[in-house]
Amino acid sequence: MRENLKKILNYALILFLIYPFGLLLGITFAMLRWIGIIKIIHWKRFPHFGKGILLVANHPSLLDPFLLAAMFYKRYLLNPLNGPLIVADQNNFYNSWYWFWLRPFLIPVERGNWHSEAATVRQIKSALEKGRVVIIFPEGGRTLWGDKFLPNESSPKKIRILKEGVGFLVRRTKATVVPVWIEGTEKFWPNSKDRKTLYTELRLPRGETMTVKIGEPLHFSTDTDREEVVQIIAGSLLGLADEKV
Repeated sequence: MRENLKKILNYALILFLIYPFGLLLGITFAMLRWIGIIKIIHWKRFPHFGKGILLVANHPSLLDPFLLAAMFYKRYLLNPLNGPLIVADQNNFYNSWYWFWLRPFLIPVERGNWHSEAATVRQIKSALEKGRVVIIFPEGGRTLWGDKFLPNESSPKKIRILKEGVGFLVRRTKATVVPVWIEGTEKFWPNSKDRKTLYTELRLPRGETMTVKIGEPLHFSTDTDREEVVQIIAGSLLGLADEKV
């Protein structure tokens, strides 16, 4: 009975909130691309309707999950029940009451809690095995707050050392990995550790652009070493970072 009620509530959320949100995302995304605020590089590589996709991206700002979700607007409109799942910080998003309507599409993670992180990995694995698309930021948080970074000798652009969980997921699920490099979102939603201003810093700076570079899909066999998977993904992200626009 409880499970049936939960399903009914989820359908109601999707019908009255998620679908209109997808429509709004699509309109906003198209408009921002049209006026040049969002720039997409290699749009043809984007997996609009792919299955078992692990979208991995760097994480300069809290705006990143919304930007990547907006790129899936066609899926939200044509099949809202199968929208991408976003791995999101539990404190910033999932626990906040005003984001309750997004919960059907969020996989929460409590940073620093090993048990919570392990449970999150299991949820992601289950979703990928069911053919879902999962958006993940394997740096384990926003780039700015890291203390250990991967060297990038040819560029000042950097990423934090990636979590090994992404290697585990790829090996176990045979998911197709699509690397994505994001630039400029921190100018539209500046980073802040002050929760009082966390959601009040959105702005539209004149002349600035958000750029998304979509990499070639990566395929791995189950016998690929976990560390090798992580290194290849990190190399792909840094390669996109250095790619000339």
